[in-house]
Amino acid sequence: MSPVAFFPTEFVSNLIAMSQSGTGTIFVNGKITVPTDRVFNPGNLRFFLSANNGANYEEVTNGTLHTFSNPGSQLLYKIVGVDAEIRVNFNSTNDPIKIEYTTT
Repeated sequence: MSPVAFFPTEFVSNLIAMSQSGTGTIFVNGKITVPTDRVFNPGNLRFFLSANNGANYEEVTNGTLHTFSNPGSQLLYKIVGVDAEIRVNFNSTNDPIKIEYTTT
């Protein structure tokens, strides 16, 4: 049996990626993917990405590439649960949350 993570109604990640200072590289697209077969009531989750260290979170669709309206150099994600408890089944070698991105 896999462990279960209990998220509060809002979970904000630590910094996922940061461009190197002075390179001018910015995050222009991002995608968050959470396998819905490992989430209890997946319809109760809302997904957000921020390319500017949380100054602007943009709602995204699970598994769909998103073009940032507010590009930036520090990538974060946020998951918001509609219910009071969100459960995600996972194990330590296979984190269910996958973040992909493209830069300039």
